[in-house]
This record gives sequence, C-alpha cells and structure tokens, in this order.
Amino acid sequence: MPVGQGRTGADESGGRFVAGGRPVPAGAHLAATIALTDDSIAGAIGLYGYYGPTAGSASGAPGTPHAHLHADAPPFLIVHGSLGTLMPAEDARRFADELAHVSGAPVAFAGLPGTQHDFDFFHSLRFHAVADAVEAFAVRAARR
Repeated sequence: MPVGQGRTGADESGGRFVAGGRPVPAGAHLAATIALTDDSIAGAIGLYGYYGPTAGSASGAPGTPHAHLHADAPPFLIVHGSLGTLMPAEDARRFADELAHVSGAPVAFAGLPGTQHDFDFFHSLRFHAVADAVEAFAVRAARR
C-alpha cells in the first residue's frame, strides 16, 4: 500500500487519510510528505518507513518530509520495528520527535521491540494489535 486514502466508518465528514508502508518504505515517505503539504488530509500513518532525504522532486521541492514540518500538520501515527535493518528505527523516531515538537496535533510513535522490517507480513498477535491501533488512530483523528 504505497499510498492509500480511506474513510473511517465512524466519520461522516469523509476525512481523508494517507498511509504508507508495504510494499516499499518509500510509501511512508510519500504519505508523510503528502500529509504535510495537503491541507485536506485528516491524518497520516507510516509503517516501517523511511523519512530521510531523497533526490528531490522535478519541481525542486525538498525531498524529505522533514522540510515540510509545521504547526498545522495533521495527526500522525508512526509504527516501526526496533530491529529494522532496511530502515533504522532511529530515523523514524527522529522524524516523529521533530514533528511532535512543532505540530499542534497528536504524533504517536510505536517502536515495536524485537521486530524487523515488514513486521506485518504474517498474521500474528502483533499484526492484529497494530491493525487495531491504526483503526483507533483513524477514528480519533477523524473526530478532531
């Protein structure tokens, strides 16, 4: 799901969300950048993502969500495995901390102990707990 848009069942206003994760960590990067640059987004969810710099865009805009942090950012939920070898957890934690420092909206970081990249590949208790957290986050963010 590089970028998804959804509507929560509890929200009749049609709140828009972006989510990124599988199949590539660039999905979370893209979802974060969209959420920080599009005022119509109600919330963003990043699963085991990369939030650091990229080559940038054709327009010359900075290629990192860090460059777009602002006080009116929507709520964010960032979930990352502590043992991620593809995308270090420190990068995701740093992004969440920097965003929380400037944003007036909730920013939640869930570091999953002992977990690698693609922690949601197989169904497990952890997988279901993350899915429940994503759903609860979406409902709460849509009610803001």
